[in-house]
Amino acid sequence: MSCYIYHELQGPNIIRLIQLAPGKPDDPLAGFIELVELDKVPTYVALSYAWEESEKPKILKTRCGSISITSSLHFALRNLRHPKADLCIWADAICINQGDNKEKSSQVRLMGDIYSKAEGVIVDLGEKVPERNLISKGIELIRMLARIPLDMYQRGKNNMIPPWDFEKHGLPQENDDAWQVFGAILACPWFLRVWVVQEFLLGKDVALSCNGLAIPWKLISDALLRCRNHNISCHCYLPLKDKNEAYPKINPPALLGMQAAFELMRKRNTASHGRLPLLNLIESGRMLLATRSRDHMFAFLGLAADARNAAFDADYQESLQSVVVRYAKEFVRVGRGPQIVHSAGSGHEESTFPSWVPDWTNRAPVFLDVLPRNLYQAAGRSTSHMKVVDVGNLLLVHGLIFDKISKVSHCKDDYTLRHETSFQPHLDLLEELDTILSDFIIYPTGEDLHDVYWRTLIGNMSQDPQFGGDILEAPHSHNEQYARWRDFVQKKAKNPNWMDDDQLTQTQTNLFGQLVGRMTNGSRFCVTEKGYVGFCDKKTQCGDITAIFLGCPVPFVIRKFNEREKEFKLIGKSYLYGLMKGEVLSMDGVHEEELILL
Repeated sequence: MSCYIYHELQGPNIIRLIQLAPGKPDDPLAGFIELVELDKVPTYVALSYAWEESEKPKILKTRCGSISITSSLHFALRNLRHPKADLCIWADAICINQGDNKEKSSQVRLMGDIYSKAEGVIVDLGEKVPERNLISKGIELIRMLARIPLDMYQRGKNNMIPPWDFEKHGLPQENDDAWQVFGAILACPWFLRVWVVQEFLLGKDVALSCNGLAIPWKLISDALLRCRNHNISCHCYLPLKDKNEAYPKINPPALLGMQAAFELMRKRNTASHGRLPLLNLIESGRMLLATRSRDHMFAFLGLAADARNAAFDADYQESLQSVVVRYAKEFVRVGRGPQIVHSAGSGHEESTFPSWVPDWTNRAPVFLDVLPRNLYQAAGRSTSHMKVVDVGNLLLVHGLIFDKISKVSHCKDDYTLRHETSFQPHLDLLEELDTILSDFIIYPTGEDLHDVYWRTLIGNMSQDPQFGGDILEAPHSHNEQYARWRDFVQKKAKNPNWMDDDQLTQTQTNLFGQLVGRMTNGSRFCVTEKGYVGFCDKKTQCGDITAIFLGCPVPFVIRKFNEREKEFKLIGKSYLYGLMKGEVLSMDGVHEEELILL
């Protein structure tokens, strides 16, 4: 059979739809392609799935020729196909000519409307899921979790439901297969795809298809909310291999999938009050996966409130570097400069972007990924002054140089410190900080060194652990949590089998550890020449310069470029205890000047 030939779409609002022919499970896929105007579309469903591979070994037969498709799309269409009636579907890999960059660029602008006009969105989780009989057990567990009353949760209380109380709440035991199935569902690649955000948020009715079994999204979101409220995490651990194993190991894909699902829930709630800013969407999608790197930007155009700006047009013929720099320049021009420099400096050493331009395509851990702007005001209430110079792609910023880095710690494995169940890396960090701080007699602010130590470890932050909680300044009671956490780390590092029987202590140590993980993610501990301590970007070196930029909430680390006057490379942001509330503005010998970032 001849190949299907894509013809140019005659009009800016024309799209293709698939009329998928009915068939039995093993029948070949067949159907036909029709062209329709977006404002006159028939009833259809939009398909969301994980591309995963680039090879196209399968085919869809149409009246005008066959279309080569990936195995994952073939699997999804077979699950979706009706046994007795045609089904009208929109699927990107078929309905957009993937060989025409011009068409892809124009159709990307329509995808927001395509998903919002669909009767529903069907999410196919792919072939890497358990068998149907096991999935049924997982779905039943999800229903059980969703039935836990919401009024059981009380802010500020210990709401943990430990494994030994599962039966009391109608839940299976922690070693039941159902928990592993729930984890396997969350570990599906779909949750980490960048295009998912738009497809999910704009869909009127979203349902997940797991090996042909449907799971309403609301059911999963309700279950995950209860898991978070009550500190239930069995679905994020791998089963014990034998009874002598000290502690179950984290299942990274399930954990990342759960985090991605929570982010989708947060965005869906926020989007219900109006469209989101493009830069915020791009930033939140850094850890997601994209087949084409530029889709880390293009995938949000249908969602963003400010995406109609022609400077953000999708262009699949433009080089990646040109696209990223074009977006960064425009964000600075519209007043988002502080957010741009805050996000820059955490890419690879070999990055070809200007140092002030964020590498949104890089999935490396980002230091201070959660920025408590209500808590950090390193530049006081000053107003940002930033300007792009197109020749040379320079950024002019007004700021104050105030110190230099004199010591930095070893760079730990970011992922290990934040997610690994082994506590030796945490103990190594504490021992290194003990050594670095042993030479201190007095801190520049005059505060007690012990308080400086534990407050710096958590960035002086205290966050309500619940979804959407406010980030506040750490109360003095966190000193006790620090002591418990340190004792916990020391005991677990020496004896992995040791367990704390006190539920409240265990909960508090976990929360303090999460705060430490936020600060150590992608960073190094540092000391300045004037005696301030904190955390800085992992690429920081001794001799690097510290500065604040007007209008920016945190200090930055910059590096002189070939000793040229006032020309610097941006290394990244920093946290310096005692300098986060505008203290630099009143330092002796410090003055405002224009700095050039290359």
